[in-house]
Amino acid sequence: MARRLLLWGLMVLTIGLAHAQSVQDGNGLATWADRLTKFGEMIPQEKVYVHMDNTSYFLGDTIWFAAYTRRTDKAVPSNISRVLYVELLNHDGFLVERQLIEMKGGHGYGNFALTDSMLYAGYYELRAYTRWQLNWGMFEHPHTNNAEQWFFSRGLAKEYYRDYDKLYSRVFPVYDRPKKAGEFFHDMSLRPLRREPKQDKNANTPMLTCYPEGGRMVVGAKCHLAFEAATRAGEWLEGGLTVYDDKHNTVATAKAEHRGRGTVAFTPKAGTSYSVEFVSSDTLNAGTATVSLKDIPANGVALHVSQNGDKWNISIQPRGLAAERSLGMTIMHEGVVEKYQAASTCTVASSELKAGVNQVTVFDSTGCVWADRLFFVNMPQTTANITIEGLKDNYEPYEAARLKLSLNGSLPIGRAGEGSESIISVAVRNGGLHDYTYDSGTIMTEMLLASEIRGFVPQPEWYFESNDDEHRRGLDLLMMTQGWRRFNWLTMATPKAFTLHHPAEYTQVLTGTVYRYEAQKKEDKLREQVEKEHEQFMTEEVGDNGLHGTESDTEDENANNEGSFSNDDVFADIVAASKRDIIRQGSQYLTGNMARNRYYENMGNLKREVRVHAEFTQEGSQSIEGDVETRNGNFRINTPNIGGYCVFFLAASDTTQWKAGHQHLWVDTDEENYPEFYVRLNFPYPRFVNPYTYYQTLVRNAPDGVSLEEDFAWAAAEAAHTLQTVHVSGRRRGLRKFDITKPAFIRDAYEAYNDAVDAGLMVAWYSGHSDYVTSVARNYIGDMNMERNYAIENRYEGHNSTYNHGYKALDDYNYLYNLDKVVIYTDYSPRREGDRSFSQDNQPTVTVNLQRNPDQGQRVTYRDRRYILMGFAQPDEFYNPDYSRSTPTAPADYRRTLYWNPALRLTPDTPAQIEFYNGSRPATLSVSAEGQSIDGTILTTSPL
Repeated sequence: MARRLLLWGLMVLTIGLAHAQSVQDGNGLATWADRLTKFGEMIPQEKVYVHMDNTSYFLGDTIWFAAYTRRTDKAVPSNISRVLYVELLNHDGFLVERQLIEMKGGHGYGNFALTDSMLYAGYYELRAYTRWQLNWGMFEHPHTNNAEQWFFSRGLAKEYYRDYDKLYSRVFPVYDRPKKAGEFFHDMSLRPLRREPKQDKNANTPMLTCYPEGGRMVVGAKCHLAFEAATRAGEWLEGGLTVYDDKHNTVATAKAEHRGRGTVAFTPKAGTSYSVEFVSSDTLNAGTATVSLKDIPANGVALHVSQNGDKWNISIQPRGLAAERSLGMTIMHEGVVEKYQAASTCTVASSELKAGVNQVTVFDSTGCVWADRLFFVNMPQTTANITIEGLKDNYEPYEAARLKLSLNGSLPIGRAGEGSESIISVAVRNGGLHDYTYDSGTIMTEMLLASEIRGFVPQPEWYFESNDDEHRRGLDLLMMTQGWRRFNWLTMATPKAFTLHHPAEYTQVLTGTVYRYEAQKKEDKLREQVEKEHEQFMTEEVGDNGLHGTESDTEDENANNEGSFSNDDVFADIVAASKRDIIRQGSQYLTGNMARNRYYENMGNLKREVRVHAEFTQEGSQSIEGDVETRNGNFRINTPNIGGYCVFFLAASDTTQWKAGHQHLWVDTDEENYPEFYVRLNFPYPRFVNPYTYYQTLVRNAPDGVSLEEDFAWAAAEAAHTLQTVHVSGRRRGLRKFDITKPAFIRDAYEAYNDAVDAGLMVAWYSGHSDYVTSVARNYIGDMNMERNYAIENRYEGHNSTYNHGYKALDDYNYLYNLDKVVIYTDYSPRREGDRSFSQDNQPTVTVNLQRNPDQGQRVTYRDRRYILMGFAQPDEFYNPDYSRSTPTAPADYRRTLYWNPALRLTPDTPAQIEFYNGSRPATLSVSAEGQSIDGTILTTSPL
């Protein structure tokens, strides 16, 4: 527990430079507060919210969404970024699709179609972020030391494993495609695996986590210790908690009050250790959890924040060294300093604060943070403010619905005259046919609450239902147990402690790096080595089937140990080729492996700066091209305003080596030529996903008053509560036969090549299928965060390496222009990275199947880099039928979302009228409207 306290608590940080400067200032406390204030004013953050048309989907549906961005310093729609990245990830955590949404005035919209026949049911995640957001919450994703050896440099490995602590996320169920139109049974057939995963036998074991208020406990001060009790799977527990001293005397007791959370208060004594024991009262999850409190420091500040009516009491108890120093206190809201004073016990009225998460920090003149605490201020403006008129209790099939939406006139929304309108998105659903999930936040709960704290907040709208004692207490417990510092006080207040890694984007910004290749003498040495091995190989007596056998489906025969190199794999592919081709193929393969052994030049270590050439080509449009110069080997390109996709060519050249009168060929279609430099793009996309928590994959009961019209609708809702998931059956823990029709995901072969090169896992030319397969597997799967290397299996048109392919047929895979798709099969799930079930004989295999172009055709490939570059997504139009003149003779309209408008405009004085028609069945309508005004007022319907 002592280690856990160190993890969650705030360490006292002494900065010598800051101390020296504070002495010169003579007023160190004010200096730190002033720096903090200026940082919040100069470098604001952005927040994101995505409003979806429904709460669950079926394969074959379309996901409609509207996105909103907000800047923190002024609490208005953001004008910092005009590019929003929106990603759809499947149940396992593999990327399904990514879109760039153009944001205008902090608003944009789009849609994802769940039409791919290779998609599986499960809990999907919609994730959204701006590039500017990625400057905060950055950390290094856990990984093995061995994985860093895969990359050309340690810097590339660090970049690959860069992760982010808080991105907008929404999790929702996607069910199997209905077997019959209109029958929405909630079957969820997950991706079939070759091996049945082990079950976690300790999933129901109680777990206890403790969080000292303010970040640390202090000897001799009354300390408040927040706690959270849940099963290992994440289900909240009710029960009692007892604090014992080292003689097992009872010191204090408490009970879980809300969602397994509570607090206990006691005064620690010097030299005494304590144990905290929680006993679950849940009969299904019975048990005991204990943590230890040791080495409680004598120096520190015990901070306690409590609410009394409309006032906040902030209590400060300094002890030891902290009591000898002058202390200051700041209160921040979304990175902006709202209050600064000398630290002492004080009372602050809610009217002096802003609605949402506030952060109180106690510090001294050297910059040491002694205590830090989040607390939530609930204000009248945290309630629904969009009014809906004209809504009936029930609607008959094909009946017209006419609704009027207006803004609450008592709120200061917009400005009078031109530009005073607000933009909202509106979804109207068949209320009996949508799920009530725990991931049910609104724009208000996201912007004011969920975006400011760690992890997932189940059913966040509950905290906004009422401003009574129960809900206030629940909010305070949430702040103490799930707190996260979006705004790090010390980083903000310390000069030069913060670095901007990502730009604000008006259009997509491409950043990249140029590297030199090996010296010529290294290449000559490689060629000599290949020639020698070739001569030795050709002198051996090898029959037609000497290196091949019959195809096997056992895992041990299918897979080579990851990272291993076999002469059979390389040279058996090229026996029938000419000596020149043998040298070329072997040289490229060995060059790639030498690059992995750090023989590559260091990142950006160019003898001189070079010119980078870029071309943007789109069908029906004039091509755009231009040159930029590198700076320390790096370059930056602002893309034109592209709608849809375009072809993007990228190359680099040393212009000082050009011959007089020579016209340099930037775009060369000869794949077998070597590029002059290794050029890579540094795409900002986060690679890693978070595991789902217990309540993210749980559907809750519908609220009172929601009726389910038909028997099958009722049955579907009941099935949703139990979440029927269908798994492929098989022998327990046995290995099933390889099924070519059930991949984890599919990528275009050229796209997979680009991804591996940009990750720093593969040289910037196609160096043969063996190196390609390994690099692709490493790029998309990573290291699984396990020390043991997993096995990678090569397949070609579905056949493994033991199949008698024929030398020429196998050699065709050594050329990128022959390849169409890369199909990946694995039992591994990124959401379960590091899972103990992936161990011993359950270690997942990664199978990479290479598919050739149809009819043995060839695609055009290039010497230098060529991408299909994504521009702004072009959203489809929502289908809104008109039944005013005629209706179908038989039921045919089974829409679950009856109306969707991603950009409905409202003004303070003029309501908006919407009209639409019901589908084929009777319905009770559910309306969801979200948005924000130009002055920053958050707009929402009832949180229910």
